[in-house]
Amino acid sequence: MKELGITKGETFALRNQPVQRNGFYIETDSAYIGEVGGGYLTLDQYKAIGELLIDGANTAQKCGMLPSELLRQRDELRDALRNACKFIKCTPHLKHDEDRPRGLERWESLAEAAIKNTER
Repeated sequence: MKELGITKGETFALRNQPVQRNGFYIETDSAYIGEVGGGYLTLDQYKAIGELLIDGANTAQKCGMLPSELLRQRDELRDALRNACKFIKCTPHLKHDEDRPRGLERWESLAEAAIKNTER
């Protein structure tokens, strides 16, 4: 995990009051960050862009990782779960229900559900 270089613990937010030229301020409790708007998009589009930027910043605050780092981590964990499921299904002494350790089916189904949840 790298140092993000942002003030720790700050929560980013859109100011409820739109800026003059069709947009929103992005700020924390202690600092003005910037604004989205002033061009040709609708107010709803600028608000959606601002919320996306803020969500990325707040997520980085919570986990100390950039969204791209979280995506890479998600992909690595998904691959590890896929490999674990393949191992369970292909290992001869785990293939047959009567030989499977108790509860293994539940862990396998949880892993498969987690994998499915990461795919869109």
